[in-house]
Amino acid sequence: MLVIQNIKNKLKSCGGRISCKTFAGVIRYFRLFWHDTRNDMDKKFLKQLARWHEDDEFQKIVDAILALPEEERDYDLTGQLARALNNLEDYETAAEVLLTVEAEGQHDPLWHYRLGYAYYYSDRFGQAKERFEQVLRLTPDDQDARMFLGWCDEELTPGGKVKKLNARLTAPEAMTGGKTFRQRTAEFWQWFTDNEPRLAAMIEKRGEEDVDKMVDFISGGVQLISGELNFNLGGDYEFTFTIEGKNYLFYLLPWLVEQMPEQFRGKWHFFPCMQGTHGESFGFQMYGKDVQLDEVMVGLKYKEDQNYFDIRFYDEQLCSLDDNSCYNAFYIMMELTIGEALSHIYIGNVDKADGMEAGMFPLTRLEACMTVALEEAKKEILTRPDERYSVYRMEFDTVKDLRYDMVIGTTCFSDLLQDYFNGETENADKLATCGSKAVFLVMPVGEADRSGMLKLRYEIEDRLTAEVLGKKGSGREIGILLGGTMGRDNLYIDLLLYDTPAFMEQASSLLGQYSYPFYLAEFRPESRLVALANVG
Repeated sequence: MLVIQNIKNKLKSCGGRISCKTFAGVIRYFRLFWHDTRNDMDKKFLKQLARWHEDDEFQKIVDAILALPEEERDYDLTGQLARALNNLEDYETAAEVLLTVEAEGQHDPLWHYRLGYAYYYSDRFGQAKERFEQVLRLTPDDQDARMFLGWCDEELTPGGKVKKLNARLTAPEAMTGGKTFRQRTAEFWQWFTDNEPRLAAMIEKRGEEDVDKMVDFISGGVQLISGELNFNLGGDYEFTFTIEGKNYLFYLLPWLVEQMPEQFRGKWHFFPCMQGTHGESFGFQMYGKDVQLDEVMVGLKYKEDQNYFDIRFYDEQLCSLDDNSCYNAFYIMMELTIGEALSHIYIGNVDKADGMEAGMFPLTRLEACMTVALEEAKKEILTRPDERYSVYRMEFDTVKDLRYDMVIGTTCFSDLLQDYFNGETENADKLATCGSKAVFLVMPVGEADRSGMLKLRYEIEDRLTAEVLGKKGSGREIGILLGGTMGRDNLYIDLLLYDTPAFMEQASSLLGQYSYPFYLAEFRPESRLVALANVG
């Protein structure tokens, strides 16, 4: 009765796992418990551990073993600690504990079994499979290990992955509600068209208009896009949007500007971010200092392998400020000089110097010197952050969500990735308030498919760009490609959508031509999925 009751209790604590698997795991624990070595242990202590195990008092086992001095926790007790942690479903810690005695456990089938069990229930099926295979090498008749090995193989097939992904499905409407960025952009340009005579008069009669009223009027139109969007109105019919640290706008405003109606192109000049001064100098006042741009001296170091520039700067007035004020003022001056886009794309580390250094030159020459360095390195000079792709690698011990199985990837929007892996949604939220969606395609892959997956990923990316999204910079896009990554379980393609319903309709037709299932997820932890194609 005790064994049956323990099995029932274990089933209740598994959170919906297949009962036959749990049954086998519990039986395995009872069978293996009596094989633990007790040579140098206190029998009374071991009997107490046994009673707690029989009574499902696993936390007491953990507390008792951890209370021992570390030098008294031998190999056997370490195994019992890991077993208790497995029973508490703290699989990650159980694996960490077992790996502390990895050298001793290499020829112990029980060590491999416990580690495989921890990996299996951490959804690390590939690593679990390796452990259970090792159990069978050491004890070929172990039926429990053989059973888990079969389950690992099942999970590692596309079919097993599809079942797991299907459990996260939601209705397409969950991802398509609200006004799209495409619609917001159309509304802005309609507002501009309706009010263009008044806007032109503001420029032509500059100084006669009430500045506050002028700003309020223009803000009313700009807020059709976002309440966080700032702007400058220039003398030669120049309308410049400014980023001011809100980097997600780099991925929206170029497309917005490209939508300018044809009738205004010969007269108005719209810019998606603040442009540079092209070598001109002027006075800059901040924090009680009045500094000429050409008086600030900078040193430049180009890191060709990373395609970044590190900068050191010096100006007596600037450097007399506290560090926060000094750096803030310099960054603003630098962006005024070379523009917000070049600053974001190419500037790496910025450090204050203690005085003039060899090789320094005026800040107003910074853009020209950067251009020369890039040309000498035969590098393309990029002007849009969404054109700069970087390769990244990440490895995670536990696959706790989509993308945590990744091996290597590319991206032009690293802030979005950092948010995702930090469990944050700031950039995704900001983009959503403008009507755009940061999403990624998910395509489960099997072990046999891997050799051709990278080629297939590039093929799908190219076709999506050419046949669905539209060429970047064409003005006809309904979204842009942000990058992609290969994972052990899935292939991922990252996108920013300006019109999510249009993309879903067109992409479903294209992806349906392939034999793989495709899902769409938002860049949010534990995102629900929408089925795009070939999902049963």
